[in-house]
Amino acid sequence: MKTNGKKKVLFIGIGLSHYNNQILNKLNLENDIEIFNLVDADGRGAVGGAVFQTREGINFKVLSLIGKYHNKFSDYRYRQFVGLGNLLKKIRPDIIVTLEQYLEDFLYDKELTDTVKKMNIKLVRKDIPLQTDKYNNAKRKILSGESDETYTPVFVAFFIGACNRLKLNKLPDLCQKILHLIKLDKIYRKFIGRKVLLKRLEIRKQILNMVDAHVNYVDEAYDIFESYGVSRSKIFITRNSPDTDILFNIRKKIEQEPTILPPSKHRLVHLSRLIPWKRVDMIIEALKNLKPEFPDAELLVIGSGPSEGPLKNLVKKLNLENSVKFLGGVYNQEILGKYLLSSNIYVLAGMGGLSINDAMTFGLPVICSVCDGTEKKLVRDGYNGLYFKEGDLLDLTEKIRYLFRNPNLLEKMGQNSVNIIKNEVNIYTVINEYKKAFDYVVGK
Repeated sequence: MKTNGKKKVLFIGIGLSHYNNQILNKLNLENDIEIFNLVDADGRGAVGGAVFQTREGINFKVLSLIGKYHNKFSDYRYRQFVGLGNLLKKIRPDIIVTLEQYLEDFLYDKELTDTVKKMNIKLVRKDIPLQTDKYNNAKRKILSGESDETYTPVFVAFFIGACNRLKLNKLPDLCQKILHLIKLDKIYRKFIGRKVLLKRLEIRKQILNMVDAHVNYVDEAYDIFESYGVSRSKIFITRNSPDTDILFNIRKKIEQEPTILPPSKHRLVHLSRLIPWKRVDMIIEALKNLKPEFPDAELLVIGSGPSEGPLKNLVKKLNLENSVKFLGGVYNQEILGKYLLSSNIYVLAGMGGLSINDAMTFGLPVICSVCDGTEKKLVRDGYNGLYFKEGDLLDLTEKIRYLFRNPNLLEKMGQNSVNIIKNEVNIYTVINEYKKAFDYVVGK
């Protein structure tokens, strides 16, 4: 039910990361929108490890329920919130925005689906579909055994969870090795896993067509979702952006203040959770390769996570202790901005996204490879950055070397980065597309 003409929009399962908070804050300031955000009362929920979450500075309503995994079949689980149906009856949202892993509850829980239907609540699926295969290709891969989709039977997942709770962290790895040695994992995957993956594919197709709209930030969403039978009119491309108003205001302020580090012509910076698929190790190895020509070259690593220890060991092994600074998680945006302003090139060697927007807002050229799709709209090769061949250390090294040797190009590319953020992809790109999706599902 709309209150004072406002559409009530309930986000489910996206957590309280600062960048999501900024988007919800901006949406909540719209005259015709009221935002609620449902988070897991017992922990992180579906939010990745080492992702910083905060309730500071939010202007929307935060709700919480206990989240858990539900066993629909004997071979996989999906995530749900306990008591969600009663919560919907209480707040009466017009629109729910959530992730695929929570949408299965709207497929199988009859009481919940009846509530949604009776209250005429519209469902919007939020996703990054870049790593999702088109339907026919996904089916072919499963049938031929080529599919690289991860598959963990429920009994294995329960076993791993129990070991983690008992702090027997090495036991699951040991058992997995034993299963692999006797080839039981391959046998299970061939005769049972294939059937499960086909079932999952059909469930995904059903979910994609069940919802009233999709919000994504890569253009590939059109072709991917249309292959599952989704109408193009239901797909909205928001792009990916933090609140660029906040970032530009911060930049204006800190440009008048003393720099946080001495000036340097050869300073790289990387910002992310420290996890393997970010490939920070490759940036460190590239720095080692550059040292003979640029002895003052250094790297700032901003972030925390499980890979921090191994990365520090690598730095020690390569004798780079004086050239790599691990700054930990920097969540104060003014301090983060100062580190970015004191750097020359932003380097992303593996997966990532929003950190590109941050770096470009503060005038940095970007060197990257295959990320999460954000880079395709933001980074233009030779204009505001360079692409290197995925996983190729030598190519990454050469791209950094090229920019270090051309300081004038560095400055020009950095300004081009700023212009792209100001004129093409920013917080208003995101907000306007969300508003279009909301108006579409309620029939405006």
